[in-house]
Amino acid sequence: GRPWHEEVGSLAGGSAAIALLTLASRSFMKRRRRSKKAKLALAVFGPTMLAEPVPVSPAPPYDPDDPFSDWSFDKQYEAYGPVAFELASYYTLLAASDWEGALKLLGDMRNEGHQPDTVSYNLALKACRKAGKGQEAHDLIEEMWLKNVETDAIAYREAIGACQKGMEWELAQKLSDELRDWGPDPHWVNYHAAPRLAWDRPMRRAGVGIRNIIRWNGRGKLPDPPHAGCWLFPTQEDTALAVSEHAAALREKGWKIVTCSWETIAKLGNKKRFHQLACDLGLEGYLPKHYRDLCYAKYPCVMKPAEGTWGKNTFILWSEEEARTKSYYLGQEKELITQELITGPMEYSTSLLCLHGEILDWACTRYTYNKNEYVWPNNVEEIGNDHVSVKKEHLEVMQKFLVGAGGFTGICNFNYKFRENGEIVFFESNPRMGGDFAWDIPRPRAKGMLAKLDFYFK
Repeated sequence: GRPWHEEVGSLAGGSAAIALLTLASRSFMKRRRRSKKAKLALAVFGPTMLAEPVPVSPAPPYDPDDPFSDWSFDKQYEAYGPVAFELASYYTLLAASDWEGALKLLGDMRNEGHQPDTVSYNLALKACRKAGKGQEAHDLIEEMWLKNVETDAIAYREAIGACQKGMEWELAQKLSDELRDWGPDPHWVNYHAAPRLAWDRPMRRAGVGIRNIIRWNGRGKLPDPPHAGCWLFPTQEDTALAVSEHAAALREKGWKIVTCSWETIAKLGNKKRFHQLACDLGLEGYLPKHYRDLCYAKYPCVMKPAEGTWGKNTFILWSEEEARTKSYYLGQEKELITQELITGPMEYSTSLLCLHGEILDWACTRYTYNKNEYVWPNNVEEIGNDHVSVKKEHLEVMQKFLVGAGGFTGICNFNYKFRENGEIVFFESNPRMGGDFAWDIPRPRAKGMLAKLDFYFK
């Protein structure tokens, strides 16, 4: 029952109250009552939004030639200057804005140190839907994925509505197909792949509730499952080792995991130990030739760290001099291996579902690149990829590695090429879920492999 200016003074206090009281002229209040747009000012400066005093710019000078009822939000915002808004204030403003104002607000949020979240984007998408701005809505969806903002079914439905109203039929169909691929319950999560590697979007299209949003990389506090019985898969070697080490604690938290001994994972994931495993099993002929002395290497050859992914610190060496220079600078920090360069534009990756070394299921992707001599992904472009079969004798060799390492259990992959004479050459194995599974294996095939995992590992 108290007057509004007393309420503001008691809640905001300090400089904020003084600035607000400056706005409380009688004529200002009369105009505010006559205009719905004036409610935006309270959304920004209202007492319920100010838990504690915040710096506020002085009130704008009164301009009789510019009636308040004609003020746009942009004019109000620019006149009052930058304010450290609470997210709730931004939500209110976004909900009341047209599509142009909403897009501008997303930029203003970043300038003020607030990262727009799912709610912010969904409100902006709603504004685009009302205006029929399909291309702008589609671009917001792409931006959400690019900036790793949780993109939900609400965002897609708003964007689809915007495309339909704006008669952007191809964009509407594209977004509808993607949302349909998420499955009948797009919010249900049955599998988590960690750590996050920007694989979430292609994984969701498998339609079985698999996500890639957990940041846990094997270090620090163990993650909590969204519900008891959710699967956890590693996407990096360090995480695979951590899952093996903390298997009991993860299961106690409610995770379902498939793993094996730490030693088995290390033999397959460390490239130097993988070579030693091949020697112990009499399978050295299936690997590139390894050079223990740089003076005996055949150039060009490849130098890479024993541990690592994505071709980091991996080089094609063209001379002994270059090899010794790289070895000097990199060898001080990392254990290096030097091996034969297998040429050819085609490379293969086969993902496997295994139980104690036995292969239960597999899927192979063939990649074609624009060079014969390369180390992916460094200075090479992918021309295309396709799903291909795997010969029985090649699967048998992979199984010998898996059994010989101690009986691997879980999802892994092998990367390999073929020599000109048709011999298969494995240059690494990865005891974790790979990028081929996330991106390139046909989604129905990936869905089938996860269904088989559910069946075998109940």
